[in-house]
Amino acid sequence: MMVPRSHDTAAIEQGIDAVPESDGIILQWYDLRDPGVRYYDIYRQNENETYFRKIRRIDLETAFPGSDTVYIDDSEDLVLKRYNYYYVKAVNRDGLEGSASDTVKYMLLLKAETTRPDGSVQGMPVLYWSFPAGDIPNFYLVRIEEEFTNRLILSRKFAVTDFFEMQELDLSQLENPPQFILNFSYRWRLDSVGPDSLFSGSESQWRIFTAQ
Repeated sequence: MMVPRSHDTAAIEQGIDAVPESDGIILQWYDLRDPGVRYYDIYRQNENETYFRKIRRIDLETAFPGSDTVYIDDSEDLVLKRYNYYYVKAVNRDGLEGSASDTVKYMLLLKAETTRPDGSVQGMPVLYWSFPAGDIPNFYLVRIEEEFTNRLILSRKFAVTDFFEMQELDLSQLENPPQFILNFSYRWRLDSVGPDSLFSGSESQWRIFTAQ
């Protein structure tokens, strides 16, 4: 029932993941396509808790199309740097819950702070960022897309070595560097990746630059 997690460098991201818009975790599940289903109930348990508890009910009669099988958990009690486990149950019009979906997990890390480029760029960009103090990830992933089409330009993961702890990346030094079209706008972000590359991490906010 839950949408499987895509590879962390995939062109199309799906399944449980961090989100750039907030300190949140996105969940995705498949629509049962059962006319008798009225709600989806979402349950969460962090690794320090004993029981799952319901954190959200989605009403299929009032939800916008596309948001009825997606939920972003950015609640104030969401625990960072610990695994959070989730499952979903369908509920019929009489209020009876079905069986639980498969359980998925994610550990949300602190976001990196990106700084440049942010605006017009001459030549090949150099990316700059900073990690939270004492919170260097196991890996990081640079993602660049066309701003308006979201077409993937670069998605590449790097081990955090002493060199990369300098927290900058000159794209011209990459093997097969990305090619940018003049006067096109692009967006980039930096993902922190934890010990479990598919189920732990964070995504910085997007920054926009225009190739000149």
